[in-house]
Amino acid sequence: VLGENTMPFLGEDTCLTQKDRASADIDRKVEDLAANWRPTGYYTVNEMIKIRDRTFMLMRTASDGIDKALAAGAPPDIRTVLHDVQRRLQAKMSKSLEYTNIINTALQTGTQVIDSPSFKNWVITSLNAASVATGAVAYMACIKPSIVSSLQAIYAASTALIDASI
Repeated sequence: VLGENTMPFLGEDTCLTQKDRASADIDRKVEDLAANWRPTGYYTVNEMIKIRDRTFMLMRTASDGIDKALAAGAPPDIRTVLHDVQRRLQAKMSKSLEYTNIINTALQTGTQVIDSPSFKNWVITSLNAASVATGAVAYMACIKPSIVSSLQAIYAASTALIDASI
């Protein structure tokens, strides 16, 4: 017997489709950046700050969505998956400190242009990690519908950040 706040599992295909839909905007951005973003490896300080901040905020939003899904009562097997996805996401977030230090050094020394050939890769792989996290929350929301509010919050924030573009 289903409780008043319980909905039946919608099916694997439906949940996979919802996962793909939730991360589609981020995935399109990742594909576009991978195919068309051809930075020289040199960035102005302001460009690097803007790109780092938007990338980090998208990852923070994805991480917050996972936190909400976990708090809403993810079953143990899903909790394990969500914790793993979040660990990978947090590793990318920690990597942003490297770029923050580079930016701070440039600001302190009056440097206008930063040579950072690895920055593009960090941005793309970080957005990909945010996509995986967004998809994981969407899948969780499908198999446990009480998580839907977490998905809605992460989707709205993700869309706004992607629309702002890098």
